[in-house]
Amino acid sequence: MMSWADGAAQDLSDLLTRERACLIGGRFEEIAELGQRKAALLENLAARPGEAAALADLLARARANQRLAAAAAAGLRAAIRRLGEVERLGSGAGHYDRTGSRVPVAGGQRVLRRL
Repeated sequence: MMSWADGAAQDLSDLLTRERACLIGGRFEEIAELGQRKAALLENLAARPGEAAALADLLARARANQRLAAAAAAGLRAAIRRLGEVERLGSGAGHYDRTGSRVPVAGGQRVLRRL
């Protein structure tokens, strides 16, 4: 028969699997809800004496998900920076005519809208 701790450990395992899928799939809106549930399950399991060995694998998976979340956040920050660079380049792109007057490149704004 499965004890409460075994059931909670399985719940946490399932949640970590779902969290990983959300991180890899870019479904970031679900992660806050999962984080709250994960914290509660970890707290309950950690409070039980003798459960530390059983939690080692779950904690390793939680740390792996944490690294994925950090990588996703870094990727989002890089994408935001790159979009800013593209916007600056798009607004500043152009060339100079024979008189030295700046002539903007036609369609620069349209390219930005497609991004």
